Amino acid sequence: MERPIYFPIGHIRKPFGTNGSLSVNINEDIEELIFDLPHFFVFMDGQYLPYFIDEVQDKGDIIVKLDIIDSPQLASLLSGKKIYVTQDQISEEMTVSVSKFGDIEGYMVFNDDIELGEVEEVIEYPSQLMIKINYNNNEKLLPLVDEFLINIDQKKKIIVLHLPDGILEL
Repeated sequence: MERPIYFPIGHIRKPFGTNGSLSVNINEDIEELIFDLPHFFVFMDGQYLPYFIDEVQDKGDIIVKLDIIDSPQLASLLSGKKIYVTQDQISEEMTVSVSKFGDIEGYMVFNDDIELGEVEEVIEYPSQLMIKINYNNNEKLLPLVDEFLINIDQKKKIIVLHLPDGILEL
């Protein structure tokens, strides 16, 4: 059995109300997905843990009630965590929209053969994906676009880019 590929679709903001509900942010272009999901995953303690959804409401913010979270205290343990789904939970069109690269946080980034740093976060802007790395003790945002991308090795967890001169000095 092949290991599933997880796609980030948003994050948990904070507890909502007194019954353990959560306010969540879902990427705009796939927001409707959350209303049909039976469950999603949260990465904790080195693994993707499933959380089953009891109810989803749109109250201006999207509010999710999970089956085992029944208090604001338990809900607060999930605050700030990213929400993931597996590839089989979303359509092919949404897969491209979420990220054609999958979950690449933690991958090591190289500019040709020079090690730059580890992917700390993938940020989705309307026109492109950006990866945040720590390079020489400075936070850098690098565009993850086809023009710069040489290779993504999912087994070795390596991304090789060919960046334009001077981009790291910005």
